Amino acid sequence: MYTINGHTIELVAHRGANGLAPENTRAAVEQCLKFGVDVIELDVQRSLDGTLYNFHDGSLNRTTNGSGSLFLRHSRYIDALDAGSWFSHDFTGERVPKIQDLIHEFRGRLRFYLDIKSGSLRKIASMIRASRIAEETFVWFASPKREKRFRRIAPDVALKVNVRTPEDITRTALPRGARIVEISTDNLSSEIVAEAHSNNLKVMVNDLHGDHADYRNMVDLKVDMINLDRPERFADFVTKADG
Repeated sequence: MYTINGHTIELVAHRGANGLAPENTRAAVEQCLKFGVDVIELDVQRSLDGTLYNFHDGSLNRTTNGSGSLFLRHSRYIDALDAGSWFSHDFTGERVPKIQDLIHEFRGRLRFYLDIKSGSLRKIASMIRASRIAEETFVWFASPKREKRFRRIAPDVALKVNVRTPEDITRTALPRGARIVEISTDNLSSEIVAEAHSNNLKVMVNDLHGDHADYRNMVDLKVDMINLDRPERFADFVTKADG
């Protein structure tokens, strides 16, 4: 969390600090603690036997020494994979982390943004409640049907909805019960921020490759959160802004 000119902005780390460590790994989460990150995004995917992992792609090929679809692999196979060497030899032996393990280790230090790609919705809701992180968690679904089902199961867990225009807030976000709206840098405007804030919604900007000019604009528009890949870049911006 950073306060600049009296305005506080929270950082959301997309796949962890993935410019400093291999994406979606424990190491990428650990790096976030060094740069004032408030919320860590976890990509929730299930294995063949129903274990929930933090993994982005459908296929294991790009970021592990394994192959095939994660959801068609047993947890015994996934747990033995190297998820770090593709990024750097310094991370050889880094594993594909289980969602539950990350929550257990980092709750109290980070909040959680769950991008729920697959897995039992009841199991995920039960995990959130059993871990006592409902108030520190928000969720997002690419599938409208799964979003509706989860809202029935866990209406107490905050929902994030993507919007493009001020009209989307009243037309889309509010009817779905959103508490947070996400906006791309290209669609960010004073009008959309004002509309969201007037409806008590937080504004999160998706700015994965942001520069200092983008960050300055977000501060000026008083957005609430920034979803980014490189929290160290925002930390550098703050240092130079203060200087």
